Amino acid sequence: MKKTLLILALIFNLVAQENESIKNPVVFSSIGDKIYNNVNKINNLKTIDHYAAFQLKIDEYSYNVKSAKKLGFSVESGEKSEQKLSYLKTIRKLEKVNDYYYNLTNKDFNVAIQTQNSKLYIDLVNSEMIDIDVNRYRILDYYTTHSNDINSSGIIDILLKEEEIKRNNRYVGKTKKQLQEEKMKRVRAADARKQKALEEKLAKELSDKKIEIRQEQQKELFKH
Repeated sequence: MKKTLLILALIFNLVAQENESIKNPVVFSSIGDKIYNNVNKINNLKTIDHYAAFQLKIDEYSYNVKSAKKLGFSVESGEKSEQKLSYLKTIRKLEKVNDYYYNLTNKDFNVAIQTQNSKLYIDLVNSEMIDIDVNRYRILDYYTTHSNDINSSGIIDILLKEEEIKRNNRYVGKTKKQLQEEKMKRVRAADARKQKALEEKLAKELSDKKIEIRQEQQKELFKH
């Protein structure tokens, strides 16, 4: 019962976030919406131990976003229309910060999977800074392998429920042979994703090793 209520609450939260843009300034909304709709997600990073050093920066960013939003509404209403360009410059700066946190968390998500850091993995998944649709099967593949170490409450539970509904729909009216073929396709696809992740990990290790060797060579060069 508690899990059902949690899932419903998360779904309600996702729907509410989709409607957040209605509450944002219309002026320069292509930039503003991204900032205003993501600020709470970025603020959630303060609850993750991995980002403890960013707490003050995130507080400062959240305050600046709130101030910018207030200015945006004033520009839109005509109260401060003369500050339209100033508002644009402000949200462009904030967009760069937004993109920084987005890129940072997605990079950390990849590292969490490669290094099997399950705590960071689930913290980032539930932070909603990770694109769930794009990373759906990477998230589920990792959870399947490390389910004993992960509390599925939150986004994982929602994804698992969705996958269960998909499986049930696939089974309707299909022969045993068709179901087996589809299962093999899913297994091959999962293997392909794991192989790609392994190749990416090896490529990164090779790149890091080359950088290390180059740095050592430079040190030797400067000795002479």
